[in-house]
Amino acid sequence: MKKISVILVSILIVLVMSGFTSFNTISSGKKKFDLEDLYDYQKQYKFISLSEAYHKLHKNWFRIGKYAVLTCDDGFASVQDVLPFLEKNRIPVTLFINPKYLNGICKREGYAKNPQYITNKELFSIKSDYVTIGMHGFEHNDATKLTKEEFLESVDRCIGVLEEHPRYIPYYAYTWGNYCLC
Repeated sequence: MKKISVILVSILIVLVMSGFTSFNTISSGKKKFDLEDLYDYQKQYKFISLSEAYHKLHKNWFRIGKYAVLTCDDGFASVQDVLPFLEKNRIPVTLFINPKYLNGICKREGYAKNPQYITNKELFSIKSDYVTIGMHGFEHNDATKLTKEEFLESVDRCIGVLEEHPRYIPYYAYTWGNYCLC
C-alpha cells in the first residue's frame, strides 16, 4: 500500500454543485441558487482553487480577504455542461470523483434514480487550468462505516486511477461530510 496523506480544508464558504437537481444548480448548506448567482458571489468573494485555499489557511492568510471555493462531488456527467461557464468566468472548481463510476451509469444503493456519471475518457479530456481533480472514495462509501484498512484501500484505489490525470490533487472529500480519524 502506498503512503497516503489526506488533506482536509475548512473555508469560509464552500459551494458544492449538486448533479441530482440539475447541472445549473449550486448548493451551499440548504440554500440553493442558480449559476447566475455566482456573479453576486464574485462581487463579495474571490473564487480561489482548493489548493490556493489550503495554502492561504496554512499560512494564516485567510482573514486578509473573503474567499470562496467551488467543488463538485461524485463525478456526474452533467458537470461537463457547467465547465465552460466556470472557465469563462474564471471560477476554479475541484471535481471530487468516485473512480468506480467512471464508466457511466452505476447503481448506487439508496438512490431512486441513478444519474449518469462522467466516463474515464471524458474525465481525462478535461484539461482546463480552472479544474482540479480530487478523491471522493473509490465508491461512495461512508468513511465512518469503514475500518481504517478499508478506508486506506479505498484511497489507494482512488490514487491508482486519478493520479495519472494532469490536474489531479491529493485532496479527499468525505462522502456526505462524514469523516472519522480512523
